[in-house]
Amino acid sequence: MRILNYILLSLIFFTSSPLFSQDRVMFIRQSQEQGFKCIDEDGNLLFTLPPGHDPTVRTVKEPFKLSNFYFVDFSENILPVTDGHRYYLINKKGEEVRDMGEGFNWISTLQEGYFRVFERFENRRNASVIVFYDKNGQPMFDGQKYWEASRFRNGHAVVQLSDKDGEWHMIDKEGKVVLNLSDTIPGNIRRIADFKRDAWQISVKNEQNYYTKYYLRTDGALSNKESDLWRYEKNGRPHYKKPAVPLNRDLQKRLNGLGDWVFPPRIEIEGQTFLLLNDGPKDSRDFISVVYNQNNEKIHLDTLPGVESISPLDFRGDMMIAQKITEEQDTSFVFYSLPEFNPGYETDKLSYKAKVEGNLLVYYDSNSLFAVKVSKIVNLQTGKTIYEPDANSKVFTSISEAMKHKESVTVLDLKNVSQEDLEKLKQFPKLKVLKMEKSNASEIPSGLFSTFNGLTALKIEDFQQIQKFPDDIRQLKSLRSLFISDCSKLQGVKGLISSFPALTELRSDLPFGNEEIKNLQEQYPKLRIHPVLKAVSID
Repeated sequence: MRILNYILLSLIFFTSSPLFSQDRVMFIRQSQEQGFKCIDEDGNLLFTLPPGHDPTVRTVKEPFKLSNFYFVDFSENILPVTDGHRYYLINKKGEEVRDMGEGFNWISTLQEGYFRVFERFENRRNASVIVFYDKNGQPMFDGQKYWEASRFRNGHAVVQLSDKDGEWHMIDKEGKVVLNLSDTIPGNIRRIADFKRDAWQISVKNEQNYYTKYYLRTDGALSNKESDLWRYEKNGRPHYKKPAVPLNRDLQKRLNGLGDWVFPPRIEIEGQTFLLLNDGPKDSRDFISVVYNQNNEKIHLDTLPGVESISPLDFRGDMMIAQKITEEQDTSFVFYSLPEFNPGYETDKLSYKAKVEGNLLVYYDSNSLFAVKVSKIVNLQTGKTIYEPDANSKVFTSISEAMKHKESVTVLDLKNVSQEDLEKLKQFPKLKVLKMEKSNASEIPSGLFSTFNGLTALKIEDFQQIQKFPDDIRQLKSLRSLFISDCSKLQGVKGLISSFPALTELRSDLPFGNEEIKNLQEQYPKLRIHPVLKAVSID
């Protein structure tokens, strides 16, 4: 059973994360239509961004704006934000410190003092040239435009000049060429991959149209064999990782005897190494996990009165997790902070949708890589819940559940909506986001939309019986996002657009012609129209 518990816990915490720093913050929202809240690891709210304003927190551009939760390094006290049209820079108080303007496809996070700004090439959204800007929002290197450019690493970056046939160089932080790669590497350089193992990976096409790879270190060392560039030696062979903390000879001998396929949990923190080893009798089915340090000394976890056993399970983030069993055979999980092994957060059960990030435990409502919703964040050292959505920010998917908080609910995401449900919607005066999918209702009640003075997003999908919206829909003067799809009998939607002065996004399967879209965007410059594929049934 304990072996099974160990396996399950390994599946629960599928990713270990880098150590958390005080300069990292979290950006959280419950839906795309809400504004991001920025909080620190103690749960303090630093600021909130307006709805539709997204921090550009990725190192590479995302194809879709779907993520609702990010960890962000705010050590440079500056971060780019976009409202979908313009970009601007904010400080750690959420204050705008510089307007970058429009005409950009994307701006990266700050890396070693520089942003990569992707300016539109020939005003096309799918093509860019790259300019380096400093953290004050000023172009560097006389505004030099690059066709490709990596992030700066150890004071150097790899760039391609002019166009897709331009030369490739490695430059320093003053923009000076320190190595002409096009003259050094035989063949045509086609692309550069992200920085890994202290080197860039460069793809090259040779005369035989075969692709080969070269590896470039920031000090200019270059080889077509990655291991040639590994900086460290281990047992007389190159090794890319720093040397581990030396282990006691007897402990190392024991590890060597475990076999190549056995990898006991191990962590190095603050100059110490800790391992979990099985101290059960040889050939026994009993699994007794014990913590050892690099000196082959056992780490004893304090047991309290009424506790039968505490069994270490794994290292995750900055923590170690152990299973506690009481004399009454009640089971719980306890997190210990490292390297002191002080007990912190304790819980009776752990969802597989939980993940350790540094010293934080993050619970997700969804296991999807995109559009995840965070249901709770716990500081594992203090046991304090630092984030949990309240009724003002929570996404309610049930009318009956939402009715318990009807004076506070701002987001409803409903499916299989009945005529009775539509009538009940009038009891949510603070609603800002209303998403409804699939309904056999014959009409939307008159006076419904006049209830929602602050509605910013409306989605109506698969309402096959409704033929028109009530006239009070024109009162939605704050509406920014409208999604209409698979409503085969619905008429008059195009005529409503002029009634929504704040509208910036329209998603619909309505047949808009190219000329019609052009005229609408000339009339409403901030409006973006996104076609939605029309649902087709196959008998």
